[in-house]
Amino acid sequence: MVRDIVPYLKILVLFVCFFLLGACSRSTDQAGQPKLSEHEAVKQAVIAYDEALRISLRNFKTNKLGQLTTARKYNVDKDYVLKNKRAQVKIVAQLTQINFRKVQVEGDRGIVEVIEVWYVEKTDISSGKIFVAGEDYNKIIYGLVKDHGRWLVDSTDVTLYKIETR
Repeated sequence: MVRDIVPYLKILVLFVCFFLLGACSRSTDQAGQPKLSEHEAVKQAVIAYDEALRISLRNFKTNKLGQLTTARKYNVDKDYVLKNKRAQVKIVAQLTQINFRKVQVEGDRGIVEVIEVWYVEKTDISSGKIFVAGEDYNKIIYGLVKDHGRWLVDSTDVTLYKIETR
């Protein structure tokens, strides 16, 4: 009877070993999430920043931008958002395309060069009239820094090279 169980025990031991090896070899962060490569992490930081900026321009709240940028960059972005608020201009924008052309990481610094296409509508808040609608094509170079394990946007160099209005 013991001889009948031995092959099954071998299979069980092998299964447990493979399971433990797989669990130990997984690369996860402190929260148990899969770790991204540094290149992927800076790309995700850029995407998160774009989304936070889009929301800030729509509702004039910059809280999320403050979590994704350095203090210096946050002040620049906050000033831009408040300038639009004072001018009674609401910007509704949607990122329709992003093409990562260059991603470079050296230590705690990163550079990401992208081509972004945004559909943008600018509305006069007092009248509700849309006075600009169309697609903006931008070349953007993002400078990022790693702070306490998180990639933060520190600078943006934006070159608007094409506008298609509707």
